[in-house]
Amino acid sequence: MATWVRAGRGHHQEKRDTCAFCGSDLPDDLWEKLDKHFNQESEELRQALETLLGSIEHERSRVPNLLKIKNSDFYSNFSADLDSLAEQLSTQSTSYCTSLNFIKKQIEKRKNDIFTPLEFDAPESVEDALNAVRDSYEQLRNESNQLTASLSADQSKARAALRLHEVYTFINDIKYGDECTAIEGLNVAMGKAEDAKNTAKEKVDVKREKIAELKAQLKDESKGADRVNDYLNNFFGHQSLSLKAIEETPGDASSGYRFEVTRNDKKAFHLSEGECSLIAFCYFMAKLEDIETKGNQPIIWIDDPISSLDANHIFFVYSLINAEIVTPEKYEDGGEIKERDRFKQLFISTHNLDFLKGGCRL
Repeated sequence: MATWVRAGRGHHQEKRDTCAFCGSDLPDDLWEKLDKHFNQESEELRQALETLLGSIEHERSRVPNLLKIKNSDFYSNFSADLDSLAEQLSTQSTSYCTSLNFIKKQIEKRKNDIFTPLEFDAPESVEDALNAVRDSYEQLRNESNQLTASLSADQSKARAALRLHEVYTFINDIKYGDECTAIEGLNVAMGKAEDAKNTAKEKVDVKREKIAELKAQLKDESKGADRVNDYLNNFFGHQSLSLKAIEETPGDASSGYRFEVTRNDKKAFHLSEGECSLIAFCYFMAKLEDIETKGNQPIIWIDDPISSLDANHIFFVYSLINAEIVTPEKYEDGGEIKERDRFKQLFISTHNLDFLKGGCRL
């Protein structure tokens, strides 16, 4: 009723002399009576109630922004706690809005009946609950900031732990312990094998030295000179003519041996052409018996070996070729005596018909 009267006063005072509802004349003392009814104190109370309602509306508009919980601002390990806080905040915010609505209704009721006193019914406070949510959020925020500060160290620890886990898994997969035992056994076996190898190598080295020594003896040019002298003495009957191998001294520019033709143990001079050819042929025959040629069945080419020789020497050359080249070589194989050709092919050139006839019989 007071609200209706107050609203009507605003539409009539100093605006109309008759009632807008019934058309009756308004009494002259009406506004004085109404002023007494709506005194200054009640007006101030109404203004205070209006202000309080505005404050309540403003507070209600603030509720959704009291605390913004965004999981994207935190690390994933805080998600569960943040979801729980968001749920608590929603519950307490709803309770807070309910309390504000309850207070608003009481204020509106008092404003509509300004002259009737009302006892204020205070709703249950949710301030402590909201503060608890805020404190929990602040704690999570601090923990998140601390995690950011120690993130580099934590990542290093995580990488180290992951690497050690991978190593541990790999070791188990390959049975590292068994492999180490097997490797140790193999190392022992290898050591024994190495000792056996060194022992065998020492024996081989000794035999190789002996072989080299024997080969050196076989290649000894002095033996070749002796062979030439045997041919000269046994096949050609030259007792006085011989070939002598002289070993070079360390101070000489060359090394090995040099040959000197002697006659009656003295250095020979003025050899005939036939003697030169004979010594050269005997040296060629001796070279066929050295270690690099013997047993290899070489291809032999002899170019006119009887050049400048008399008839007797022609026969002796023929006999030497037959005995030392054409006649198969005997050798032992597993206790059995076998024969093999001394050459793969033999070519002899000559201008002498008698020697050619003898060669045809070879």
